[in-house]
Amino acid sequence: MDHTLFSSAEMAALDTSALPADHPFTPFIHHYGVVLPSAKADELFGWLLEHTPWARRSLQLHGKLVEMPRDMAWYGTSKDQGVYATDANEWPERLLLLKNLVEELTGFKYNGCLCNLYRDGSDSVAWHSDREAFGGAVASLSLGASRTFRVRLKSDHAINHNFLLPSGSLLLMKPGCQELSEHCVPKTKRLVGPRINLTFRQVA
Repeated sequence: MDHTLFSSAEMAALDTSALPADHPFTPFIHHYGVVLPSAKADELFGWLLEHTPWARRSLQLHGKLVEMPRDMAWYGTSKDQGVYATDANEWPERLLLLKNLVEELTGFKYNGCLCNLYRDGSDSVAWHSDREAFGGAVASLSLGASRTFRVRLKSDHAINHNFLLPSGSLLLMKPGCQELSEHCVPKTKRLVGPRINLTFRQVA
């Protein structure tokens, strides 16, 4: 896999939603902007769309079984290290190479990856924190259509920020972020194509 990245100047120019230095989220969220050339991002998106064992999961919500409005697949260190009541899949070589690249960029090691597929604007994820990643880092690599990623403090919802995540972009939530904040990808009425989100995690 080609690990060629944009220069720092090019990455800064592409990062249109970087946080100001004095923003409350700056200590524990870093948006790298676009880190994959568009041709490579497109190629990876097509491969993952075809070869990932996507499945739509359900969860108990207020006593009812509710289907989650997105498809998922989980990769981890063992079958027992599953999330959302699913076993871990074996890592394909391309995903391992992406994991190595993200580790190099962020400076953190990851032992799991939750892959999310948002097929259109009606697919979403509600406000939540990644509880299985408490105490660790979560790195989010986006491929495909751009979607808005919203973050807010648990203690004060007025303190929030919206990130527009285009294809090939990387966002890091550092240790402590899950405990202090929550995030979501809201539905949109805009006509948007499918998006794949790879969330590399440190899971105990």
